[in-house]
Amino acid sequence: MRDIRMTEKQEFEPPAFGLAVFLRYGGCGRRVRFVSDRICGGIYMDIKVIVVDNSPELKERLTSILRAMEGVEFLGSFDDAVAAMQFVEENPVDLVFSDVVMPEISGITLASMIYEREVHPEVVLLSGIPGFSLEAWKIRAFGFIIKPYTRAQIGDMIKKYRLAVKEGLLNRDVVYQGA
Repeated sequence: MRDIRMTEKQEFEPPAFGLAVFLRYGGCGRRVRFVSDRICGGIYMDIKVIVVDNSPELKERLTSILRAMEGVEFLGSFDDAVAAMQFVEENPVDLVFSDVVMPEISGITLASMIYEREVHPEVVLLSGIPGFSLEAWKIRAFGFIIKPYTRAQIGDMIKKYRLAVKEGLLNRDVVYQGA
């Protein structure tokens, strides 16, 4: 990921290889973040991901799957939605994998809070209850995978995310479901 600091008076020409997200920081500076999952000169850059699950076993399983994937930068795992939301607010994250059923704040509520942000990561919800896929659709989550998930399902969701970014489809009404 590249960061470029600019003053208000500088002109900025976005590169031909991808889109830029402009984030406002204090003072007169702007920080331009070239989103990490863009294609740069034909080379995929890492997708920055986090995992949110209150089950230590499932969190560790998903963490190990994501860490083993090429082109994925695993940033961290969280036991609860509050800690995950704080991390998202303070760090550039591309994709959040979150359990739906968690104490205090559910994955559905976490996804809704994330999507209220002007610049936000996409969210893939995970649940052993297929009925939650309708809730995922209602909040326009990026994807929904039924537990128990497989390495292939997680890999397919990463591929769908890359394709959605490449084709500019992130503002859409489609929820991808793990096969």
